[in-house]
Amino acid sequence: YYLRPYGIVGSGAILYAREGTGKGYLLQIMAVCIVHGVSTYWPVTRGDVCYINLERDRASLVRREYYIRRALGLSSHSQVKYLHARGHSLRAVQKTLRAYVHEHPAAILFLDSISRSDMGGSLVDDDTANNWTNLMNSLCRTWFAVGHTSKANSEELFGSVHFAAGADLTIKLSSESRNNSIGLCLEVPKANDIAKPANRYYALDFSEPDLNGDSHLVGFRQADAKEFPELNASTGTIMQRLKDYIEEQGQANASEAAIYLRKSHQYIQQLLQQPDYERLTQKGKQGQVYYQLRERL
Repeated sequence: YYLRPYGIVGSGAILYAREGTGKGYLLQIMAVCIVHGVSTYWPVTRGDVCYINLERDRASLVRREYYIRRALGLSSHSQVKYLHARGHSLRAVQKTLRAYVHEHPAAILFLDSISRSDMGGSLVDDDTANNWTNLMNSLCRTWFAVGHTSKANSEELFGSVHFAAGADLTIKLSSESRNNSIGLCLEVPKANDIAKPANRYYALDFSEPDLNGDSHLVGFRQADAKEFPELNASTGTIMQRLKDYIEEQGQANASEAAIYLRKSHQYIQQLLQQPDYERLTQKGKQGQVYYQLRERL
């Protein structure tokens, strides 16, 4: 691992969430922790990092990292290599990235974001997703990327299913604002080669707004799920609620459970692949596959 359990050496991870959830801050914090060897929040292996900024103005990220380093207790200058290319496509900067990785073969690339990569087609096209994944994998062995959800569905990464299929790890970020803090919950719907880690909670703490209404990051910390009750209710207990529902019903299919829990069919289908559930051989109405709780010996 470069960053356990989310940054596996030789893998690609996509962190996705709706707008305004703090995913940009979290991605930048992860990059700073890896390059500076900060293991306060996750066990890390120190490595070279190139942060590809296709999303924001250069000054915005410089300012953010200044406060991130202060919040993490780092007094040294930034060691993250930034490639600021707002308004450019990922393909337009690939030559620069290949030169960087050639000089730093074990480097980790952080991309903000998939939506700004501009691979020449719509994000819902399979070819776009496959071309993007192939380009990322050809650039380096290990990468992180930020994705977005749609307004209609905040549970799934927006775009072709081949974005998630091409990643080794997908990380769903949910958030809750409370006073001057933003609570974060990290779920892992998909994980190749490792067991899915339990949900983890963190908090971004901000200063009181100044006379202009501006505030800045003053702290990043691990948090207790109870500190953010709405976040805990919407994400932290979903697996237990699914178990309770199937135990009460005796058996259920993914569509029924998704309607009851108000979650996407794909998300519930992924949860039902865990060892806690047993797939029944017979099919019900309209060929639906049913599941029951697996008996414990």
